[in-house]
Amino acid sequence: MKNLFWIFIVCAVIFVSCKKDQVPELSHHNKLYKEFYHRAADQVRIFYYNSDNTLKKYEYQFDQGISERHEYFYKNKQLTQIENYSWNGLVKDLILTQIFKLNYIGNGQIEIEQIMGDLAHGSVHGSSTTMYGRKLVLYFDVNGNLVSCNVFSDSMEIITKYKFEHDSKGNIISEEKKDFFNDQIETFYKEYKYDNNINPKYKLEDIFDFSNYYSPNNCIEEIEKNEAGEILSTINRVLEINNDYLPINFTAYSNYKYSGSSQIRREYVYY
Repeated sequence: MKNLFWIFIVCAVIFVSCKKDQVPELSHHNKLYKEFYHRAADQVRIFYYNSDNTLKKYEYQFDQGISERHEYFYKNKQLTQIENYSWNGLVKDLILTQIFKLNYIGNGQIEIEQIMGDLAHGSVHGSSTTMYGRKLVLYFDVNGNLVSCNVFSDSMEIITKYKFEHDSKGNIISEEKKDFFNDQIETFYKEYKYDNNINPKYKLEDIFDFSNYYSPNNCIEEIEKNEAGEILSTINRVLEINNDYLPINFTAYSNYKYSGSSQIRREYVYY
């Protein structure tokens, strides 16, 4: 699950050129600068941009040090590679642990090759015996909306399939996820509701947080169900909005069928 989570932290600006934004484009002045985690005062993500407003990198600061760094590389304003660096406790500096290579193959498709290393043995530049990879294929419609995503294992077998539906503004309102394991299929569904304000993480940072990355407005309610229709989780978000129609903080109230309830807070600071 940890590896699949890191798949979800891939990119920043993969499909910007394929769809015209349906909310005002953020100037550099209004770009997200810092995201504070309120479970601990010293946890913060810091975002850095290129002169053309594309994401250059973001870092995760914890205990007064940088524990993660994610760097983004472009060609002709298209994202082509992401490099993820992590601290493993064995060396002083961050080490390269993952590389994502993007291939724009046309017909509304993007292939992402993921190369992962073994933290226990070093970086992806170490022994080939500690490396493995996966591939993901994203499919978009003629309007640039993400309609499906297939995740392949290192043996090129499909392990997960996603399908999406959108509202008239381009927000993802439903998600179907099928997991394939040992000739068994598990299906999960998510439903989303949104406000009318600007999502500061629209096409920023985490492409596989699908509803957040590909939806121009802020998600205020999320419900997950299994194939039998049982509610597995609900998340409700309460946001405080500034004069630029951007959230400056929010509180998420979560309830999970098997693990109870939780509450998280975030605070946003802009350039």
